[in-house]
Amino acid sequence: MKHFNRLEKLLFEYTALSQSESVPNLEKTVYQELADFCIYLKKYSLGLEVVDSAIQIYPFTPDFLVKKSEILLLLNKPQQALSVLSDIDHLASLSRTAQLLRAKALSATGQNKEALDLLGQLDNEKKNDFSVYQLQASIFEKMQQFENLYQVTKSQIFSAPKEQIEELLDRHLFFTEITSNHSDAISFLNKVIDIYPFSSTAWGNLGTAHKTLGECFEATDAFEYAIAIDPTNKSAYFQTAECLESIDEYDKAINYYLEYLNNINYRDPDAIIRLSHCYIKTNQNQQAIALLQQTIDTSPELEEAYHLLGVALLSYNPKSALKNLHKAVVLNPNNEIFVIELANAYFLLGDNEKALEYYQESIIIAPDLMETWYPFIKFLFVTEQFEQLEDSLEELSSFFNIDQYIYYKIAFLIQTGKREEAKYWLAEALTIDFKAHSLLFEFIPNLAQDGEIIKVIEQYRT
Repeated sequence: MKHFNRLEKLLFEYTALSQSESVPNLEKTVYQELADFCIYLKKYSLGLEVVDSAIQIYPFTPDFLVKKSEILLLLNKPQQALSVLSDIDHLASLSRTAQLLRAKALSATGQNKEALDLLGQLDNEKKNDFSVYQLQASIFEKMQQFENLYQVTKSQIFSAPKEQIEELLDRHLFFTEITSNHSDAISFLNKVIDIYPFSSTAWGNLGTAHKTLGECFEATDAFEYAIAIDPTNKSAYFQTAECLESIDEYDKAINYYLEYLNNINYRDPDAIIRLSHCYIKTNQNQQAIALLQQTIDTSPELEEAYHLLGVALLSYNPKSALKNLHKAVVLNPNNEIFVIELANAYFLLGDNEKALEYYQESIIIAPDLMETWYPFIKFLFVTEQFEQLEDSLEELSSFFNIDQYIYYKIAFLIQTGKREEAKYWLAEALTIDFKAHSLLFEFIPNLAQDGEIIKVIEQYRT
């Protein structure tokens, strides 16, 4: 506080003296302190006046020219800053600080390549200079060179003051997502964790990278470390639950969703929807129904809530289930999953005509997704609509290679008595994807007792 008061008094005295005709004849150190104090106060015009006075008294001191260029940049006058920095060349070689200012001024005047070349030279002279990486990042971001930005952000993290690490890790995560450098990020973040083992953000980012690559077990481990370090890390809670849900660990996922909702964000509709889905998967339909009805009361536009509520109600109240499934389709008629669930519901309730209508509707919406065709093909098998099935298999050939639906074709050939042709295609299919032959037993359950077919399958078992 005393230092601040002293500088305030000095600035007042300078202002009073400068109103006279002569330039205030102050010590170099006093001018330097006054210039820095003006920058601190964001009084850039007054700071420029201070350094101009200092230059008149000390014309051969490059430090004041450097300070002037810094202030000109703060005043958004990069061309003037470059001119001042050129003057320094005649006095002495540019200091590292002056070189950084020149690079900043070059960038501000649109000379980004020249600025990056200069920064590259500075980086070669001295590695791990945070100020160099910081300016490089600013230029790469301006140029939208996200791959370079991702790389320089890594350098920033290894050279930054400790208090800036968390913010930089957030930026690193953002640029990892943009550039899809998840594998590289895993290697990098493990090195960061060696230096900062108690960074919840670093552990959380590591979990996110693993999760994006489908490595859910590794992701869950990383997220659990993040939560242990910071129990308020909401992203880690939510993503842990998502990972567990994706590997069918629904009971564990429920615990994490409940922790998230109860302690962090009890109104998050996405978490509520996912929790409800886990309840349904674990046959806790009543819990799902209560939660979804409450959610619909507060968010009547939430289409996924109606969809899941319809699924949960199907075995309790079919009429209400159909009503909610229809509501989901009304809110989002282009969601093939909603339409398939509605078809499934009609099939379960014995209305095959309506079921067929909605299965066909789902194909119109997403004909290029095999997940859309599977329930439709299975429906045609179960209801023995073989003529429709043959047409559908022909239509499949317009969207997929035969190896993607070959087992559907084999099941059709068996069911329609074309066994020799079926055995030929079965031999082909087993060499392409042996495990997928289980589809045959889903479509034709009694095929497990068909010795002739089982013999062909066993010939290809390794």
